[in-house]
Amino acid sequence: MLFDKIKEAPEKSGVYIFKNKNKYIYIGKAKNLKNRLKGHLQALKYDYKEQKIFEESTQLEWIITSSDYEAFILENALIKQYKPKYNVMLKSGSGYPMLVITNDEYPTVKISRKYGEIDGEYFGPFIPAKTARAMKQLIHKVFKLRTCDPMPKRNIACFDYHLGLCSAPCVNKISKKDYMLDVKSAKAFLSGDAGKVIYQLYDRIEEYMKKMLFEKAAVVRDQISALENLIKKQKVVGIPEKEADIFYINYPDIYITVIRTNRIIGMDKLKVSNIEDEENIVSLIISYYKQGNFIPGKVVINKQLEDIENLQKWLSNVAGKEIKVETQIIPEVEAFIKQNIKHSSID
Repeated sequence: MLFDKIKEAPEKSGVYIFKNKNKYIYIGKAKNLKNRLKGHLQALKYDYKEQKIFEESTQLEWIITSSDYEAFILENALIKQYKPKYNVMLKSGSGYPMLVITNDEYPTVKISRKYGEIDGEYFGPFIPAKTARAMKQLIHKVFKLRTCDPMPKRNIACFDYHLGLCSAPCVNKISKKDYMLDVKSAKAFLSGDAGKVIYQLYDRIEEYMKKMLFEKAAVVRDQISALENLIKKQKVVGIPEKEADIFYINYPDIYITVIRTNRIIGMDKLKVSNIEDEENIVSLIISYYKQGNFIPGKVVINKQLEDIENLQKWLSNVAGKEIKVETQIIPEVEAFIKQNIKHSSID
């Protein structure tokens, strides 16, 4: 029955669906439906996954589209909606955590797993996820951004102020000018661009010393120390790539390596199902960004995949800016990835 149906397939772009009653077995797209479905038939002779798709399917349907890109969009929408058994799927349902410095009058720091859901400046992602909470605590400890949300009106500073986790702007323990320099310093720390504020902090510590405000001077000294340590670290880990997500396919696994401000800030093995070949890997990458992960200016994949052009167009439309999709990884980054795959237990 399926074989006869394939003979009827049009030589047009579209999406095809293998089904068993209301159960979705596999969804794919093609510039030429007939040719793609014939390819499935040829693979049936030697590919176990293809054999299972045909064994478990009783129906074959297709939807003709006006362009290959329209088929690309429709395919990904249907995969997300119906979660077919044999399509490559991300097992995790949420993005990696990011820290957000809010755009409030007196900004604070929050954790978010969806880029854009909080009004503010985003940093990260943080891999493994537990480092986001640890980094948030460090920001409070070193830069004293307020811990209360929303900021209340009160007469007495709360316990976090006495613990050294907040500068208590709610009771005017700090001027707005000084608080905003703390915010600027926290952003510099998170972005790795410490040079922007460190000289302002030296001026501030000198001002406090002249006024004999030794406690406040000690807080600024700790901030300078944190930023100087970051600068020393950058000299070691700096790489000639400002911002990129790198998807490294190493069957049966896919790894994500995140680069921000010329630093590798994390690497993780994506939790996926049905990753046996290159088909639908582009759909998996789209699913990754639909979870709320930030789209950087460059996405790198270590394989030449069929739908890279459509992926670049989709990413650019979603991000609202031009996104480059490339297949060449910088040698030192590739060496880092291979070394970590070989010697570590990323899972």
